[in-house]
Amino acid sequence: MALLKRLLNNGFPDIEVVHAAPAFMSNQVLVFRAEATIAIPTRLDEFYEIVLGGPDGFPVLVESSEPVLLENGCILPINPGQLHMAADNRPVREYLPMFVNRNFLSELTYQAWGEEHISFANQNHPVSEGTRWLAHEFMEQAADSNTSLSLRLKCLNYELAFSLLRSLAPSDPDKFASLEGKIVRKVEAYLRESYPDQISLEELANLVNYSPYHLIRLFKQTTGQTPMVYLLHVRIEQAIKLLRVNTLTISEICELCGFGSLSHFSSTFKRVTGYSPSAYRKLL
Repeated sequence: MALLKRLLNNGFPDIEVVHAAPAFMSNQVLVFRAEATIAIPTRLDEFYEIVLGGPDGFPVLVESSEPVLLENGCILPINPGQLHMAADNRPVREYLPMFVNRNFLSELTYQAWGEEHISFANQNHPVSEGTRWLAHEFMEQAADSNTSLSLRLKCLNYELAFSLLRSLAPSDPDKFASLEGKIVRKVEAYLRESYPDQISLEELANLVNYSPYHLIRLFKQTTGQTPMVYLLHVRIEQAIKLLRVNTLTISEICELCGFGSLSHFSSTFKRVTGYSPSAYRKLL
């Protein structure tokens, strides 16, 4: 399949696909949309293969074990270097074989669990609708040739891989909550340090390799606020501190706190505190 020759430049092996299947790729993840079992080399040392089951199950043989029936709504992980093959070659409705670069996934497992090169049990693991959605979102973005989507695709590398790992968590999935907490704290620290600057949501998303949508969801789930609302309150907090400095004018405080205009500063300050900046200064 000529399309897959390009994978050589992105760290993927030269995969010979016997049954043609549309392929969607980034530099770390490859996803097939398959409607028949795909014949590929049965040993891939540099990749985790994670198969997302479709409506029809089919048996997969891994290292001479009893066949494992891949079930709908589940994922079946194959570890790097494990011999495996479909136990029969049957027409099936859509399923998604996904290949994730071994070093990339090892980096994420180290962040999550403090260990690398984890071996996952070759069994069905229930998968969330969110993971399924991310896989299809990945395919949609990878199929678009618009280069402006490269950041979105880069973010999806991480989001899809994290979502798969969450489903495959070997012992302590709560560590993902800790990892996500670190991501939120990193954004909070950045906002508190850089509040005088003009900050965009895309900038924050790029900082933690998340899409803007998923960063908003994670941040709000953790703090109760969106990142931009959090930034607004940081700026108001700093403005209140500076109002105590009588040598600073309201206009200077507006600029020091990152507000784009004096009118925006005054209206926002009054909406949050109930007072205009000058009236609030008189209360201090």
